[in-house]
Amino acid sequence: MIDRGHELSVSRQAQLLELPRSTVYYLDGPTGAAGYEAHAREKVNSRTKLVFTALSAVIFCVGLVAIVTETHTATSRFEGYRTVVGADAVWVGQTAVLLAILPVLVWLPKRWVGLGVSMWWVALMAWLFLPFALR
Repeated sequence: MIDRGHELSVSRQAQLLELPRSTVYYLDGPTGAAGYEAHAREKVNSRTKLVFTALSAVIFCVGLVAIVTETHTATSRFEGYRTVVGADAVWVGQTAVLLAILPVLVWLPKRWVGLGVSMWWVALMAWLFLPFALR
């Protein structure tokens, strides 16, 4: 198509073929090891994000069940099953929903992750300790 050794300039050949000049000068080179490593890293990051999102969905559903049914059952190795009922179960459910937000923060752009985690931590600490501090 384009012959770099031809007497016509490359620009003129591109003009005759009605091709943009910028596409003519690009030479596709082989992808190096860095390119393959970046692709592999991106693949791992997307899998990690999906695992964190699935984890978040499970925690969120457990929290919603506790809120809607107003019961939450947990197991303890020493005491067997323990069921929390009423307002305490709703509080446990709301806390689980708040905890479910953390794994979703992996979807934030890298520059916002620190701010997102900090805001989540402040909200969690306020949620957990303010009711006891205000009694």
